[in-house]
Amino acid sequence: MPRPTSKTVFVLIPGASQSPAHYGYLLHLLLTHGHPVYSAILPSTGSNKNVTVQENAEYVREKMILPILDIEEHDVILIMHSYSGVPGSAAALGLGEKERVAAGGDGGDIVTALCGKLPPHISPNKESGILTCEDPAPPLYNDVTPKEFQDAIVMSTLCPSYASWHSPCPRASWNSEDFKDRVAFVRTLRDIGIRLRFKIW
Repeated sequence: MPRPTSKTVFVLIPGASQSPAHYGYLLHLLLTHGHPVYSAILPSTGSNKNVTVQENAEYVREKMILPILDIEEHDVILIMHSYSGVPGSAAALGLGEKERVAAGGDGGDIVTALCGKLPPHISPNKESGILTCEDPAPPLYNDVTPKEFQDAIVMSTLCPSYASWHSPCPRASWNSEDFKDRVAFVRTLRDIGIRLRFKIW
């Protein structure tokens, strides 16, 4: 049986303390509506090894984006949630269609969607090399029910490395010419972790 016709792949980069499992329902909805998906945990998630933003960006570019663009030869819609907008946008820099064609690539394309900003409820613990959230349920999962489901999600949340938020930010792609008018921001109205008034760009 021949391989299906190429479709754009939704590449989801989880937030700083989340894994692909936290986005399982979204990934399920995309898949069941015929959209291919890919996701992977960031190297800084669950690590006290001082993984920097740049290292996260390199991982996203080399392990999540380029294999789909260059090996599988599919276009990409990059979905970034919260912190992952920083390394994800940096990873996409130079990978727009015009830039890829100019560099001798096939013109495979990326559209980026940023969802959120850095949360204020994170506490740095430099000595241990991680960032912590005393109780992730209220700011991150307040609308998740029943309580048993909320507890399971909280228990599967991992602390990100300190350096992932306290290292220089690489240049982002969202304001580059190749992504002009091609970036979408989703601002949630009832998010209590980061109030709407802080989500103004």
